[in-house]
Amino acid sequence: MDSRFALNTEVIFQPDVDKIDWKTGTSIEGGVLAKIVAITFGNGKLLYDLAIQTKEKYNEEDDGFYYTLPFRQIDSVFVCPKY
Repeated sequence: MDSRFALNTEVIFQPDVDKIDWKTGTSIEGGVLAKIVAITFGNGKLLYDLAIQTKEKYNEEDDGFYYTLPFRQIDSVFVCPKY
């Protein structure tokens, strides 16, 4: 099984399936900017751990994502490309 996204890729976490275009796999509206921090394959599923953007950058070393408590094992259906 292949992952659609690589580690550290910025994506859109879209928990509202009614706001996903199923033909393109993109978020139609809304969603939360996130970054892929782990990829898990198991039981025929592709799962991602996501660092969610929580704030604006304060300096060059700070990217605005929260890594301490990532959203864990999010089904790939809810992860859309950032366009």
